[in-house]
Amino acid sequence: DIGIFDDNRYFDVEIEYAQADPDDTLVQITAHNRGKEEAELCILPQAWFRNTWSWNHSKTSKRPSMTYVAEKRRIEIVHEKLGSYNLYMEDNTEVIFCENETHDAHATGGALSPYKEPEPVAKNEELLKYGDFRSLPGAAWHSIHSRFGTRLGPKPDGAQETGKDQGFRFHLSGRSSGCFKDGFHDYVIRGDQAAVSSSNGTKVGLLTRHKVAGGSQVSVRLRLTRAEIRFEKSAFADFGQLLQHRREDCDRFYQFLQEDIHSEERKVIHRQALAGMVWTKQLYYYDIRSWLQGDAGYPTPPSRGGRNEDWDHLYNLDVISMPDKWEYPWYATWDLAFHCLPLALVDPGFAKEQLRLLTSE
Repeated sequence: DIGIFDDNRYFDVEIEYAQADPDDTLVQITAHNRGKEEAELCILPQAWFRNTWSWNHSKTSKRPSMTYVAEKRRIEIVHEKLGSYNLYMEDNTEVIFCENETHDAHATGGALSPYKEPEPVAKNEELLKYGDFRSLPGAAWHSIHSRFGTRLGPKPDGAQETGKDQGFRFHLSGRSSGCFKDGFHDYVIRGDQAAVSSSNGTKVGLLTRHKVAGGSQVSVRLRLTRAEIRFEKSAFADFGQLLQHRREDCDRFYQFLQEDIHSEERKVIHRQALAGMVWTKQLYYYDIRSWLQGDAGYPTPPSRGGRNEDWDHLYNLDVISMPDKWEYPWYATWDLAFHCLPLALVDPGFAKEQLRLLTSE
């Protein structure tokens, strides 16, 4: 225990989303200082475009844009396929931009590799009394050993491999200067003003700085709308009222769903658990043929073998309840099917379609 939570010295951050319309989303971020003393806090919500413009086979696509219009306190967002949107922020916000592109000078220093099918670690009788580590890849074993040391047995042989060591090519931007995707860190933490732009880019951060008294809170409000939507006054004139209406809608929904639950504490736990299930929905996009094709100008990546190697026809573009997002592109149909049990309580149509999707091909 390193004591970072002693005397409740931490911030509890709550993010609320509300729909005024299918193309009008309200966002409120509230940070609670749970400690007794005043503390400084930076809040930096971000929006960015997925970088497809740097792919060699996507040179025909037009580069999207985000532009700050100061007099209207909004970011104008333009994408050739998604259309045009406006992102509104409040007056005390500092707008910073960078490009969602790799910082070559940082990436070529030996970042850890993308996923590579590991060779099983040889069985070691000395290690078995601490647990079975036979299936751990070398990088994972190095990571665990560096944390727990000799309590897990002898130190692993050799140095930890990097992507560079394993022959993986870095996806570089080809630029030696400019504003890269790690620019927000350089600006906020190190004060490097050259790392960001104040006018435009493909990634935007809306920075506010606060001194929050002990036991109090601060809120930041944003609003994302289709460009056609206009406001007679401020984009935030009806924000509070709309947010409260959506809260009341949600309360009524759960009041009906929880009519057999009598403990208030259990109602809160139940509601948070189901909210977590809804939150795990995501767009799952996996194009096997593009993946296997590799990058133009480079040899086709070698096959690693293994389960479903012959599924080169697979093309997924669906919203799913995604188990273990960090393991993308691998997904667990067994786990997803179990997701459908609690999801059926709040969205039976979605749960049913998930099961149909899993058994359709």
